[in-house]
Order: sequence, then C-alpha cells, then structure tokens
Amino acid sequence: MVNQISFPGLGISLSVNRVAFEVFGIAVYWYGLLIGLGLTLAVAYGFRESKRTKLDTDDFLNMILIAVPVAILCARAYYVIFSWEMYRGDWLSVFDIRGGGIAIYGGIIGAGITVLAYCRVKKISAPRVLDILAVGLLIGQCIGRWGNFVNGEAFGSACDLPWAMTIRQDGRILADGVHPTFFYESLWNGIGIGVLLLYREIKDFDGELFCAYLSWYGLGRVWIEGLRADSLYIGDVRVSQLLAGVTVIAGMVIIIAMRLRGAKTGTEERTNRDMYLIVGLGNPGREYVGTRHNIGFEAVDAICSKFDIPMKKEKFRAVYGEGRIGTEKVLVIKPQTYMNLSGEAVREFRDWYKIEEDHIIVLYDDLSLPVGKLRIREKGSAGGHNGIKNIIYQLGTDVFPRIKIGIGAPEHPDYDTKDYVLGKFSEEEVKILVQTVIRATSAVEEILLHDPKSAMNLYNG
Repeated sequence: MVNQISFPGLGISLSVNRVAFEVFGIAVYWYGLLIGLGLTLAVAYGFRESKRTKLDTDDFLNMILIAVPVAILCARAYYVIFSWEMYRGDWLSVFDIRGGGIAIYGGIIGAGITVLAYCRVKKISAPRVLDILAVGLLIGQCIGRWGNFVNGEAFGSACDLPWAMTIRQDGRILADGVHPTFFYESLWNGIGIGVLLLYREIKDFDGELFCAYLSWYGLGRVWIEGLRADSLYIGDVRVSQLLAGVTVIAGMVIIIAMRLRGAKTGTEERTNRDMYLIVGLGNPGREYVGTRHNIGFEAVDAICSKFDIPMKKEKFRAVYGEGRIGTEKVLVIKPQTYMNLSGEAVREFRDWYKIEEDHIIVLYDDLSLPVGKLRIREKGSAGGHNGIKNIIYQLGTDVFPRIKIGIGAPEHPDYDTKDYVLGKFSEEEVKILVQTVIRATSAVEEILLHDPKSAMNLYNG
C-alpha cells in the first residue's frame, strides 16, 4: 500500500502510504479523506455564498444532502461503465471506492440533475444555484486530485520535462518519467477558482458563472486528458476529452448568446421598469382568516377586487394574479410561506420577472399605529416586523415602498404580542378597517400613477 513517488529532475522522492489509518481493522484511505476535505470546503464556500446571494441556507443544505450521494453514485457508475472489463468478474468491487475509481464528469452530471430537479420542485432559481455550484466544484476538484497523487494514478504519458514523475509500487514501476497530470489539473482548477471569483463580479445573468466553469474546466481537461495514460474510451475516442470539448463550446455559446441578447434588449428591459409587484403579508390557512396579522392579505384581496385581477395562480410558494392598475402592469401576490419567510417568495418573483426593488410595494400590519391608520414609507427598517425583516434579508435592501396598516397595540403591556396579532378584530375595528383597506387600495394606485411621496401626502395619518 506504499507508493514510491519521485521527481528525479527536481530531486524530490516521497514514500506515500495510501492508507491514512485503520478503524477496527478497516483501512481508511487518504484518497477518501482528500475527497472529503474537498467536499467539505466546497460546501463551506456554498453555504457562505448562499447567504451572500440570499438563497435560503436550508434549501442549500437540503440540496447538498441529496446531491452528494447522487453525485458519488453517478461518478462511480460513469467510471465502471467505461471500465467494465475491470469489474466484469467481480461485482463486489464495483461498490468499493475507497481506493479510487470515480470520474468527475459522472459526478457533475449527477449533481446537476439533482439540483435542477430540486429547484423545479421547490421553485428556486436553478441558474443562481448552479453559479454557486461552479466555484464549489473547482474547490473540490482542486483538492480531490491530490487523492490521485496518493494512489499513484491519473498520470500521463512519458516526457523528458524536469518535473517528470516516476511511480513505484511494491517493487514494480507503474510509471517512469511521465507527466504529473493530476498536478496539472489541480493547478488549472486552482487558477480557475480565482478566475471565477473575479468573473462573478462582472457576470451579466444568472447561470453565467456555471457556463464559465464548464468552459474553463473543459478547456483544461481537453489538453490534460490528451496527455493521460489511463483515459476512459469509447472505441478510439477518449470519453472525457470529447465531453470536455462539448462543454467548452456549450458554455461559450450560451454566454455569447445571452450577452448578445442582453445587449439587444437593453438594461431597461432586463430590469423591467414596466411592472410592479404588490405584496400582501399574512399567513395561509383558514384559521388565520380575519386575524390582525392577515390585514395585508385582505388589502391585496381588495386591490384585486377593485381592479378585476383574478388571484388564482400559484408560483414560487405564493398565490398570485396578473393585471393592470391604470396603465401599469402589476403582479399581486400573497406569499404562502407563513409570515416569517415571506421574503423567499418576494425574492423569487423579483428575480424571475426582473422587477426593481422600488417597484415592489408591500402591505402589512403595524402594531405601533392605531387601528385604521396608514403610514406609507419609501424605505426603512423592519421595525420589529418579521415578515418585513425577511423581505429585507432576501432582497438585500430596505429600499422598497411599503404601506403599514395600523392594528393597534394590546391594551395591557404584558399581553402576549403573538397572541394579539393572531387574534381577530372586534366588530368596531372591522368597520374601521373596511374604510382603511379602501384607502390603502387608493394609496397603491397613487404610488403607481404618481409616486410614493404623493401617496404619503394624501394618505399618511
């Protein structure tokens, strides 16, 4: 289990034990540990990046828990399929991956399919998730290739370069003066991490970073695979080299096509200044109908009734309708995520329809205002409201118009706030709020036809 790996031209000679340690007599290989380290660092990066891009971290972790085992199975299946002669007579060896025998392209395919399926079911932006995956993949691949070094594999053909590598195992010469292609790929991936992190700052559309990854990694793999002595083949064709070439072309074509499309349509269309998103906050379910916390739902119901906007569609964990108020095109939504996660639906609608934050109008309850009072603001903090807090977190800004609808505060200071907001209005309060909701509807119309300041002057107080 000990490999003698040397670089004679550099005066370097190493004895590398493939086994790191044993647990109850079971060998634990450096290969698996290095793959695990690469995966851990990739997940850590993804977790941090999901926070930066306002992707729900729970969704990210759920995806990882599903995608990792699927990726490992697919990576192994890819390798076994194209190396079937090695396993034909020994089925059990198919399931032993501790010593190597996984192919990265199989893992990428498995992880990609899992992410796309998860995003479709959960109605999450798949291109945005793939952009996070791009750098994570390079991190994992950069470190994981050193597992090939420990195993004495993934080396290239003979060469006379100063860094040519020689590998001896149990007295046998496995490779004599060959390209250390594992190192070439690790180095290429390491440089790629820096390139993609820089590219991230100038990307033009969601998914572009993943396309850049496909092209960058594919470009390096095309020439490195051509040097390898252990390639997987279909006939005389190196499978991974062919696939790498396809991904280079596909990634570049998509980037060029989307950039040209963006240049043609212009920034104004991509950021959609012709549409407003009107959001009413509340909790879904019959038990919450008529409660103080659901006055935002009641307000958008009144808006839809007045302007004949059918509220029958479902998307991004929200009920929504499309229509017009005056000449302005609007989307009216009621998030179904419960109050504290309202921002998730708002962000998905913003991202999908490319709506700018100052065209997002949120209606919600406010404990600090007397029953029936309105307060319109162009921006500001959450003021203790968890729904608004989550919207600010998900959008990454507090600059969006909002209409606060007063529900009053509990008469007794020690009365539980949660019980109060989930309680129902009195008959007298309902009479007041009928008129308040009508005024809130008019305030939304005023914002759309003029601006928030005009609505503030007319309806605040």
